[in-house]
Amino acid sequence: MLINIYTDDKKYEMHRKEYEIVWQLEGNNICSSFEKIIGLPFTEKEIKLLINAGKDNSNSAGDSLNDIMNFRYNNRCKIGTFLHELSHRIVMEHNLLKKAQSIYDITDIHEVIDLFLYDVIENLYGTEAANMRVDYESNFEEEVYKNSWDSSLKLSFSERQEKLNKIIKVKLNEKE
Repeated sequence: MLINIYTDDKKYEMHRKEYEIVWQLEGNNICSSFEKIIGLPFTEKEIKLLINAGKDNSNSAGDSLNDIMNFRYNNRCKIGTFLHELSHRIVMEHNLLKKAQSIYDITDIHEVIDLFLYDVIENLYGTEAANMRVDYESNFEEEVYKNSWDSSLKLSFSERQEKLNKIIKVKLNEKE
């Protein structure tokens, strides 16, 4: 997958370059880890990523496929941001939220993301890194992050995989 990283303001150029370097060094490993854990590839061939103050002062995977992703320039967790926002993208690409909602009482996309994000991070960087990301996200202002992590990490790896596989295999009656 190609991620074209750009900025709309010269003052963010150094930060754009930092994200670019992260993606150059880690992009292939990140994509491989997602596919290993989820069993699904990314389908988008190219994603545009804008580095600036962020959409509504936060990071965004976009609201739909082909939308521009938007990351905050000053984010201290650049790899974690890629992992989290790409989780949103792969859920969108494979319509996993709608599939999950058809069989489980899932109300937020993070309840799907957290079925695999911990394992993707652990696969890439180890248990300590995965736990650090959980701690980081669990301290976000919105309760949904902590609640989602708590719910998902009550399950073992095998239980998360089983639930995720049930979601992936759901056939929806509408065209995807």
